[in-house]
Amino acid sequence: MKKTETAIKIDNVTKSFEIVSEKRDTIKSRFFNLFRPIRKKKFIAIDRLTLEINKGEFISIIGKNGSGKSTLLKLISQIYLPDSGNIVTRGKIIPFLELGVGFNPELSARENIYLNGTILGMTRKFINEKFNEIVDFAEIREFLDVPIKNFSSGMQVRLAFSIAIKADADIYILDEVLAVGDMGFQEKCFEYFRKMKKLGKTIIFVSHSLSQVEEFSDRAVLLVDGKIAKEGEVRDIIFHYHELVNKSEIKSENRSPEKERPGTGQVRISKIAIEDQNKKDGNNFTVGDNIKFRIDYKINKGVENLHIGLGIYDEKTGFYLFGTNTKYAKILINKEKRSISFNIYNTSLLSGKYFVNFVVFGESETKYYDFYPKGTIFTVNTKSPHNGQRGNILVSSKWEQ
Repeated sequence: MKKTETAIKIDNVTKSFEIVSEKRDTIKSRFFNLFRPIRKKKFIAIDRLTLEINKGEFISIIGKNGSGKSTLLKLISQIYLPDSGNIVTRGKIIPFLELGVGFNPELSARENIYLNGTILGMTRKFINEKFNEIVDFAEIREFLDVPIKNFSSGMQVRLAFSIAIKADADIYILDEVLAVGDMGFQEKCFEYFRKMKKLGKTIIFVSHSLSQVEEFSDRAVLLVDGKIAKEGEVRDIIFHYHELVNKSEIKSENRSPEKERPGTGQVRISKIAIEDQNKKDGNNFTVGDNIKFRIDYKINKGVENLHIGLGIYDEKTGFYLFGTNTKYAKILINKEKRSISFNIYNTSLLSGKYFVNFVVFGESETKYYDFYPKGTIFTVNTKSPHNGQRGNILVSSKWEQ
């Protein structure tokens, strides 16, 4: 049996920052407090954190804003030094953190390719060989001789990303790098990640796109207040993250008042209906039935992007069984209709009780307009066991000898 090699070992690491808790931005305030030290408070960003990451592993770190994700990545990248504890890394690291920081705004894109590539340890000969690949990947050929200061932030990050991926490394650290670019550029990035996984590179990924986390990750870690709240199987960690977001207790099984639900409120789900293939409302189904969810929503404030998603969970265990959203499925919502339906055909869910969480969001899957936990609960029944199967999902199968 092949022994697993450790790429990164984080041992009981703590990182804190001092935050100024008062302002002295006027001459008067400075004069009257001339001999009194400025009050500061200590903020612990990473708190006694221990984690091992294996060579060739694609691991995602998720959590709410302020949970310590970016600080942890900067500690691993040696941009920050820990207050206490140790971090041991094996292999060359390329951090995709604040991409484009090394650019000179007065220089052209062409000149910055050579400048940034040199910073990343590339020789001029190597950059010459990879120059056209970098330009084509970044999609900036017609802007090669334009000063970087005239580029949009998205173009700058695309160029920086395209340069960085040409630097050969053992460990890649990615912090929201797919938040820029259109779908075409993002798909090229996805393909690059797939290639890196096949080559056995170690990848640490931070993203608010939970669909991307689920697609690429071998394992996930949930951070809360600088500590690991849970780590393990990706879908399980995503479920616990949703539970974290939804802190309020649900007073009704099938309805959750708007004021108790998380989200900005720019868009709110107004009604959820569930019906069978005979268009009859109800919450009881049989294996093989069609199930239709109709989600009505109201737009309280204008939004440019609108996506709706749902996740189905086992009511008894809370285990995440299935999820999708219109962004992941590349469905463009007609906002004027104020309603959308999701159909399950010939359901393969076995006997049990299930609940459905609904979410309305814009660009980010965690920046909700509305999060509707347990928007509906339904039951699936079977008259007799299907080939002796148990669990949640009906599988077409038989025994042979």
